Amino acid sequence: GVSGEFARSPKLWRQLGRYAATLAEQTVPDDAPEDLFPRFGRDPAENWRLHLQYNLDVLTATDQLIELGAYDVSHQDRLRKVFEGLRRVTFRFGLNHGDLVPKNTVLQLDGTLVLLDWGSASVGLTPHNAFMRFKNPAPGEAPFSKAEIRWFSEGCGVDPTEFESELLGVELLGAIDLVRWAVDQRPDRLGETLAKARSQVEARFRD
Repeated sequence: GVSGEFARSPKLWRQLGRYAATLAEQTVPDDAPEDLFPRFGRDPAENWRLHLQYNLDVLTATDQLIELGAYDVSHQDRLRKVFEGLRRVTFRFGLNHGDLVPKNTVLQLDGTLVLLDWGSASVGLTPHNAFMRFKNPAPGEAPFSKAEIRWFSEGCGVDPTEFESELLGVELLGAIDLVRWAVDQRPDRLGETLAKARSQVEARFRD
């Protein structure tokens, strides 16, 4: 077959969307690897609740992310408001590929589209996680076009404009939480996560 990167088309993007929708409906077995689940356990809804609560609890006057420059103290109340807003949203949870883009596919001669590179797969918010990937191109990767995202949406059977505000909040939460993860687990990635968080905060709260 040929890499999907060299066979990008409306049909391929719609197929990726259908795959995203299908994956989200799959039952994750009890013996699924722990790596599929975020740090607060295997129950997706409870995991999300604890994830949000943790990130709210650390928004204090002594939050080390203020000193590190992830966000300005003047933004803290607005961050809290965004995160509190996410608590009022009823989310769906399911299996996500994590990197559902053409370069991670092979289009076989019979037209079958095969998914590769499952290293970023996880159980989490759907379809939000799939769409967040389009907002964050990898280094050296060209931005995804509005048409490509529309074709993916058609295959997925969703209208991303209906949850755009939620998506922005989830993305901001993820950027802030990633800095906390880097501080604790990967200090070598602290610089890049700080830059991303600052960019997200400034874009969201630009006066």
